[in-house]
Amino acid sequence: MIAGSAAVLGGVCVGAGIAVAVRGLVPVRPDLRTALDRLHTPPPAGASSDSTGGRRSGRGELGRQFGGWLDAHAPAGWARTPATDLAILGWSRERLLTQKLTAVIAGLALPTALFTVFALAGIHLTLVVPVAATLVVAAAMSLLPDLAARSQAADARTDFRRAVGAYFDLVALERAAEGGPVDALTRAATVAHGWAFTRIAGTLAHARLTGVAPWVALAQLADELGVGELTDLADIVTLAGNDGAAIYDTLLAKARSIRAAALADTEALANARSETMTLPAALLGIGFVILVGYPALSRILTG
Repeated sequence: MIAGSAAVLGGVCVGAGIAVAVRGLVPVRPDLRTALDRLHTPPPAGASSDSTGGRRSGRGELGRQFGGWLDAHAPAGWARTPATDLAILGWSRERLLTQKLTAVIAGLALPTALFTVFALAGIHLTLVVPVAATLVVAAAMSLLPDLAARSQAADARTDFRRAVGAYFDLVALERAAEGGPVDALTRAATVAHGWAFTRIAGTLAHARLTGVAPWVALAQLADELGVGELTDLADIVTLAGNDGAAIYDTLLAKARSIRAAALADTEALANARSETMTLPAALLGIGFVILVGYPALSRILTG
């Protein structure tokens, strides 16, 4: 009975995996609304190929269908995605949902295959144990894409803040060279070629084409990415753009503040990683003491 049930579950999971793989290989027609939205929105730096029209595969369509099903049937907490984290990574919601679906399928398949092997080996378990273990593993694995996205987004946001600190310096230099606020922001963004500067330059170019003030566009980008330092830059440059205020010293002071905060974060991370090495070193020392002292202790106890 257990072997038959496990075999049925294993067959269902394998069939679902084959169906997902076949569905992912079938090309789909690009969505017209998505294509039109891309014409009016600057593509984020580092965006993956699944968010571009020419290479959009069945995975994006699968993610949209899965997301629609979740919005209609699943609890809101399970389907919740960190918008700012996805934005700074250049991921689409469909990509994250596709990863979650893949993780769920893997979480259903792996325990089922394991319990099938147990059943074939003659290890009989009640039906409750395989079913409960499969559901728990699937639920746990469904959280892995969210955790990975948050971790990668935190690293990307740290890099972006450091780039913004350098951007403050560059804007200050452009202002010192008698450049206007708009020219200072634009030219400073084209000096470097990192992904953060590319993202800022793309936002400013889009603002120029749409007639939006560059500091307004930077403030919107800051809200989208969750980078408050970029909001501070927009506020400072707004003073120069609207009131003609001198902002050179303010920009340099803010740049020094950002560098000091980045240095403090780096030192805190280094200290935390150093502390994590304390336990392995202590265990190594204890093992060495036991290895050296065991022969003498053994002779005393047996003698």
